Amino acid sequence: MPASPPPEGAAIAQDFTAGSLLARARAVHLDSANKDSTGLKLSINNKTLPEVDFTDFFSPNLAVELVLTVPQKHRVYAGAAQIGNLTHLPPTLTLQYHVNHSSGIKPYVGAGLAFQAGVDFPLSKNLYSTSM
Repeated sequence: MPASPPPEGAAIAQDFTAGSLLARARAVHLDSANKDSTGLKLSINNKTLPEVDFTDFFSPNLAVELVLTVPQKHRVYAGAAQIGNLTHLPPTLTLQYHVNHSSGIKPYVGAGLAFQAGVDFPLSKNLYSTSM
């Protein structure tokens, strides 16, 4: 399931250089896309969930991010009738490219088990707000 980014979160960070570790807490929206080719009109519910992620920088521009959350329960439908539930743990690993501006604003894109795009805004020397 692709993860579509949500609202906003906060991140504690230092300057993003090789060896930097960025930790974030935020909300993520899972959009299940619900494309069924069986003719049974199968679908699962979308949901927004809390997550924690860690980004490890290889260079000022290149990083890998691991997104972690608690197990998630989804409802499974055939048409309008609920036919079951499933529980899964959706860890996500992405490779990111960060653009560093002299203003401190740091946009990035990432891809792997999901696609992401966002911007880190400096609030102070070691605190950033994230918008996606």
